[in-house]
Amino acid sequence: FLANSLQTLTMNKKKTGAHTVTSSTSTTIDFWFSPANENWTNPRFLGQLLLVFLVGLLLFSNTIKHEYVLGDTGAIEQNLNVQKGFGGIKAILTQDSWEFSEVRLGYYRPLSLITFAIEYEFFGKAPHVSHFNNVLLFGLSGIFLFLVLFKLFHHYNAFKCYRDWE
Repeated sequence: FLANSLQTLTMNKKKTGAHTVTSSTSTTIDFWFSPANENWTNPRFLGQLLLVFLVGLLLFSNTIKHEYVLGDTGAIEQNLNVQKGFGGIKAILTQDSWEFSEVRLGYYRPLSLITFAIEYEFFGKAPHVSHFNNVLLFGLSGIFLFLVLFKLFHHYNAFKCYRDWE
């Protein structure tokens, strides 16, 4: 299957040089966001990435000063496994997300609880650290979305289309 896919990509390779896929004795695939990609050295592209990241930070930076709210109480403050830090990770992987709260919803979301346990191990009960991490993750998610959309639509010229509609 993989060999057929590589051959198909090779046959469909455009002359733009955006994709380098060869099917020979050595298979080379230029991944989407490799450092060798010419976009990583383009100051305009890097500025766009920085702008997306900063907008993400600014949108949610006001939450850093807040305390735990709503679901945080059951997920962090009442969850004994989270409060054990690294020692509670094994139990987190085997139990409901709301194991120690009054309401049991049958949620299994270990990744968020593991990150809470790691934060608790290093910083104790520190909602500001949790909120700061969430703000950073939101900014990074914006960058990831930008990169995916850029990869999907980098051949699309919005200004040309706009002129065609006039």
